Amino acid sequence: MKKTVLTLLVLLLACLLLAGCGKRQSNDQVQAQAESPATVLTFTLNEDGDSYAVTGVSHAKGTVEIPSSYKDLPVTEIGDGAFVNCTNMTGVTIPDSVTKIGVEAFVNCTGLTSVTIGNGVVLIADAAFANCTGLTSITIPSSVTAIYTEAFAWCTSLTSITIPSGVTDIGFGLLVGCSNITSITVEAGNRYYRAAGNCLIDMTGRLIAGCKNSVIPNDGSVQHIHHEAFGGLSGLTSIVIPASVTEIGDGILFGCPDLANIAVAAENEHYHAAGNCLIETESKTLKAACNNAVIPDDGSVTCIGYFTFFHSEHLTTIAIPDSVTKICEDAFADSTNLTSIILPKGLTKIEGHVFAGCTRLASVTIPSSVVSIDNQAFYDCESLAKIVFVGTPEQWEAVEKHENWDEQCGAYILRFEKEGTEGLAYTLNEDGASYTVKKGTVTGGDVTIASSYNGLPVTAIGGLAFYNCINLTSIDIPDSVTSIGGEAFNSCDRLTNVTIPDGVTSIGVAAFRNCRNLTNIVIPDSVTSIGSSAFESCTGLTSVTIGNGVKSIGQDAFAGCYSLRAVYITDIAAWCGISFDDIYANPLRNASLYLNNNLVTELVIPDGVTSIGSSAFPGCTGLTSITIPGSVTSIGADAFATCDSLTRITFKGTMAKWNAVEKGSDWDYDTDAYTVYCTDGNIAKQ
Repeated sequence: MKKTVLTLLVLLLACLLLAGCGKRQSNDQVQAQAESPATVLTFTLNEDGDSYAVTGVSHAKGTVEIPSSYKDLPVTEIGDGAFVNCTNMTGVTIPDSVTKIGVEAFVNCTGLTSVTIGNGVVLIADAAFANCTGLTSITIPSSVTAIYTEAFAWCTSLTSITIPSGVTDIGFGLLVGCSNITSITVEAGNRYYRAAGNCLIDMTGRLIAGCKNSVIPNDGSVQHIHHEAFGGLSGLTSIVIPASVTEIGDGILFGCPDLANIAVAAENEHYHAAGNCLIETESKTLKAACNNAVIPDDGSVTCIGYFTFFHSEHLTTIAIPDSVTKICEDAFADSTNLTSIILPKGLTKIEGHVFAGCTRLASVTIPSSVVSIDNQAFYDCESLAKIVFVGTPEQWEAVEKHENWDEQCGAYILRFEKEGTEGLAYTLNEDGASYTVKKGTVTGGDVTIASSYNGLPVTAIGGLAFYNCINLTSIDIPDSVTSIGGEAFNSCDRLTNVTIPDGVTSIGVAAFRNCRNLTNIVIPDSVTSIGSSAFESCTGLTSVTIGNGVKSIGQDAFAGCYSLRAVYITDIAAWCGISFDDIYANPLRNASLYLNNNLVTELVIPDGVTSIGSSAFPGCTGLTSITIPGSVTSIGADAFATCDSLTRITFKGTMAKWNAVEKGSDWDYDTDAYTVYCTDGNIAKQ
């Protein structure tokens, strides 16, 4: 099946179909016998000069009866794609004169409910009736000897099929996507095929096709499972591979949304199951997997086979361990709910169509080991927003990329990350889907935390992860990290540079305490909480930027930051809403406030603010005036304590309303002798 991807031709039918119904050819035409007089068939003289083929149709509606002759010559063939996309055709009668039904002859005739096949048909070609979703039954005449690849694929209303006694050749994928079939039988007397356990098996021991209630015989009669044997079957919940099976084709379980369990008989010497994955033991190739599969990270898988996760509509993400060095073509194609993927560190090539049609894929991480990306590897990944390349721009430029590798992709941004520093340790989080950096053997220098480990994102820096690494000078934290744990960098005395990425939501207790050589820190908008003592005794800290998302700052978060002189913010209203545990939680103590990089000496609280929190503006020694809107109903304790240059407060309300504002203890402790200017008079500080 390696390059023959007829299943893709069916699943991506919208891209392949011609406009309208059937083919248009400049050949003889005749009105067919049909319920609608508008139906016109096109005939083409065959190469033998003694017969005709139906090669096209216009406006096929209702039931179409194909004549047995045309211009006194027999009609012997229905040509390739003759009735493609005739969705308004409900029935068709094929005369005994016809011997061949061509490739995709009736593909996507979704309204077709009745088919009468004449007793002269010998060959039903590839995908002849594929995606005829309204077809509930089909009678294959005894004249038929060959049924080729995916002949009835995605005929989702078929409930049973019987193979005649004269059939000698059946292609793979015969019943792909036929999720309502519950009965597969073979007529008595067939010397080439048999049915057992609702499986279609040839006499060499090769299982050709199954259905949702199939049970593979464990009597030793099945040695080979053909390509796509159980592909696309909703309702199939489990499968057991017997000990006798020695060879398994590609995509045997692709697109089975309800498959929850894959098992292999313990005696099987060629295959085994682990983590709901079917693995070829010797080659270490992953052949099939459930939507809930966990690829083993013990080195037992080095290759993900062709079509393994193809059309896995319920797959949203999966960890690919670093032992994997090859991912075959179409491995994840058409997995329309896959949102992110981290490719393993040893991968050297991204093969063709690997992620084609993954329409919700938003993020891809590519390792620097990749040297080539093949044709349409990310075709139609319309939601792709970010590609992270773990390497340098020069390395990315050196990657050999097919000109169509990102055809019809979203408007992604390309970001570069450094390789993770050796010596870091990681622990799997409880969710089983991410890792936390923990204390390893790193003792200092410039450290880069990798964004992924064993195919999963690194989302946290654990508590004490770098505690007392006194020789640590800089730390590069990836965007994947969302939390920095308690005391993660406590007492990293030589740490001079750290960038907290936009994505971190919490900074733990004492996370950067005693980092005395840090001079500035930027807290991004994504951070909502800063723990107690987070930056306590960072004596070299001179400036800090606080993002608009911060809701709480713990006790003593900035205590002992004696050199802090500037606090930068962009939103006064957001600042007023922060809950400071005490006066030392606020970096403004003994520092100046800068709004959008401008020094604030005349503070204006925006209209609509109802509360100014406790310890909101303590120690703003340069603050001379404050304007407070009439919407404010409360001012917290120590809100303006030690603002010793304050001389004027303008309140946009009456004196009565000002007096009614709830004011916390020491809200104006140790301020200058200011006057409150109200709309109806003035009030001196009391």
